[in-house]
Parts: sequence; structure tokens; C-alpha cells
Amino acid sequence: MTARSSANPSLSLCLAASLALCACRSSQVGPVHIDPALQALVPSSALLLAGADVASIRSTSFFRRFQTGFDPSALQSFTRNTGVDPSRDLDETLSWSDGAQLAILLRGRFQSSALETRLQNAGALRSSYKNRTLWETPEAAVWFPSAHSAAAGSPAAVRASIDAQDTGHGIPAALRAQLESLPDNAEVWLAFTGSLDLLTRRAPQGSNIENVLKMAQGVTGASLGLDLRSGLILGARINCRADDDARRIRDALRGLIGIGRLSTPDSRPEMLKVFDAVEVDRDQNNVRISAKLPQDLVDNFLDVWLKKK
Repeated sequence: MTARSSANPSLSLCLAASLALCACRSSQVGPVHIDPALQALVPSSALLLAGADVASIRSTSFFRRFQTGFDPSALQSFTRNTGVDPSRDLDETLSWSDGAQLAILLRGRFQSSALETRLQNAGALRSSYKNRTLWETPEAAVWFPSAHSAAAGSPAAVRASIDAQDTGHGIPAALRAQLESLPDNAEVWLAFTGSLDLLTRRAPQGSNIENVLKMAQGVTGASLGLDLRSGLILGARINCRADDDARRIRDALRGLIGIGRLSTPDSRPEMLKVFDAVEVDRDQNNVRISAKLPQDLVDNFLDVWLKKK
């Protein structure tokens, strides 16, 4: 009698297909790199993404200047409480929001067992969702998908990331389209899609925030990227419903730049160079913002900003 294989053909086929999909999923989304394991944790309801290539930023003059001038007490307290040093242990961050929930996804080096002990000592309770272990309080939850990744946010947001991992959809197509417009080599970036009407309704009436959001009515999406490798290169695009919306936003941005120039004190001539470096143009219903600042100007601006902290 020949031995019968105990393997389930359907299960084997599904496993092979899953492995093939994982192998084909690219870390490149438009011009930016996003770890495939983090991409898989973004739900289809996401309207906003923000990311940072921390490993690349660590080698920049911007980071060294910031690290030297920044008060280290907050960072030391975070490291002492969590066992994670963001300046050493993090390689990439990816945040998503659907307008109601927010989650922060991290890639790096985590000692999950030690972190779980710290979370438990801090009052977090162990729970399970779809066979994943979470550490929760009523307001927040933490989940370690692997030894190299973590997800934190509201309990509902972390569960949404688990649901996204199971569905395998990845970053929604509308957000992927926004990411395509990011500048090459962006190390810090943000993209969103959808209307700002909901935010306008939630803003305090008569506040500056409400006024800014009302000015942005007609916006249907935007993206922004920063390259910090040599000075600062900024590239942004704002999508509008109609040409008139884009014209209004372009004119408002140019007006703000003009006000900034007029209010710059004579003792700060370098700030005039910052305002002069910003260009705002319109291409039909899109507004494009760009700037290129040399390293010495970025260092000067950063020194002044850090002294105010």
C-alpha cells in the first residue's frame, strides 16, 4: 500500500499563492519606499498616510543638528520607559488615519518580550484578536506583528490594521495615486485624499483653524515630500475640484508668503531667502509648491528654532 499524503491540496495551493503575492509586493510605492509588511497593515478606509525613512534621515546633517540642539530629556524618558531608542532602534514609520482613528506603524528592532513586560507593568492588559496578542488600555493598544514591527493606536485602529493584514489589500488605490506625485528621494512625506469638510465642521467656530480649512474647501487631496539629504528640497501638490478652487488656493498661498516677507525683521535676512525659495504655481486644478534650501540656510533656521524650545 502506498502512503497517502496528508497535505490538503487546497491549503497548499492557497499557501503557494500567498507566498507568491508576498514575493511580488514591491516596497516601492511611486517614488518612495514603504516596507511591504507595513503596507499590509493599512486598511482600505485610510484617507491619510504619513511616513518617514528614519534610517536615511539619521545620516543627514539635519538629524545631527537636531539631535545636538534638542533637549534630550524627553527622548531619554521615552527610552527609559519603553526600552526603545528612536534615534537608534527605529528604521521607518508609517501612520494612517481614516478621519476617526489613527495608528502608527513602526519598523525597527524591538525586544517584544521586554516591551510586553513594560506594558503590563504600566497597566496594559493582554487581549486577543484573531489569534493576535494585543496589549490594551481603554484608550490605546499595542501589537507586535513581528520582531521587526509594531503597531500602536486606539484599540479600534490596531484591530483595523489586523483586519487589513488578513485581507491583503494594502494601501488604497486613491492614496497610491497621491504617492505617485511625491518628489524622488522624499524621506519625510504625507498624502491624503478626500474632502476637508468633516474637519471644517469639527473646528472651533471663528478660530484660525476654521478659517484656514474654509479656505481649503474644494481640496480633494494633497501630497508633500521632503528630501533632507542635502539641505531641504520640498515638493507638494494640492488637488482641487475645479480650476477656480486651485486659483483661490494658489493666490492665498502666495499672499501668505508675501505677508511673511513683509513681517520679517531686518535682523533676520536669512528668512527672506526662505520665503524667496518657495514657488507656488497652478496647473489647471492642481496647485504645486516647491522649494530648495541650501544646507547652511537650513542649519541657521534650525539653530534659531531650537533656541526657542
